[in-house]
Amino acid sequence: MTYQLEAVISQSVTEFLSSSSSPWSYSQLLLGVGDENGLGIGHLLAAVDLHRHPAEYFRLYSKGRRVDGAALRSSARYRRERLDFVSSEKLVDYLNWGYTIAVDHVELLLPRLHSVVDRAAGDSQSWIHVNAYLAGGNAQGLPAHSDSHDVLVLQVEGTRKWQVEDERGLTTLELTPNQILAIRRRTRHVAFHEGGSPSLHFALAVIRPRVAHLTLAALREGLAAHPQLNEEVPLLGSDAELKSFVERCGVVVQDLISKYASAGLDWEKVLSVDRDPWMEA
Repeated sequence: MTYQLEAVISQSVTEFLSSSSSPWSYSQLLLGVGDENGLGIGHLLAAVDLHRHPAEYFRLYSKGRRVDGAALRSSARYRRERLDFVSSEKLVDYLNWGYTIAVDHVELLLPRLHSVVDRAAGDSQSWIHVNAYLAGGNAQGLPAHSDSHDVLVLQVEGTRKWQVEDERGLTTLELTPNQILAIRRRTRHVAFHEGGSPSLHFALAVIRPRVAHLTLAALREGLAAHPQLNEEVPLLGSDAELKSFVERCGVVVQDLISKYASAGLDWEKVLSVDRDPWMEA
């Protein structure tokens, strides 16, 4: 297996994160992405049937609105449990009817995409997950929106028209296979499919650690060994005593963070801190 795709996507992620010049950018990859790397529509549909991806990871959209996706689901009983899943046959039906289908955490379905995510996440010191968007018909997919994290859109098959809005106004562009659209967080955007063959693109959500995660990693590193933080908590009988105690703890915490950062951040420890739901709110 060649790892060229992993290197190219990782470079695209890190270059965009290190650039502050534009709220979005647009580029062409000098290699194929889809079938030759096991990432085409056919591979995705086969993986859906093989792995029984959780039904709650599928979302259905029509004309810019989310619609009830219950009709996508099938059920099977395994011993005493009922399992809800989505079949490729139903996905193809809804594509032909002009719907847009979102598949969350699609890197769990496609091994090559999982490899891409691992490389890009390590190099960019970020959490990354990927959603796939399959579109058919002639309609808008998701409503216009902005995200709380950076997004890299990788067009795999078909074409997809995008509108991106920033301080310069509204820009319309069309993505064709092997092109990337990088969109910085809080930048408003919307995508359309204009008939023809179905479209597939992957959206890489690139989520950077917050200061809270660095702080927690530093505390994990130093809490057990720091003598002042292993003393018993004194009896706090007044507001003044409480204020003094909090201030002393604050000095110790600042010292721990400073030492942790100056020694060279251990990003594996920072990223091992649980990613909280509020990060994507």
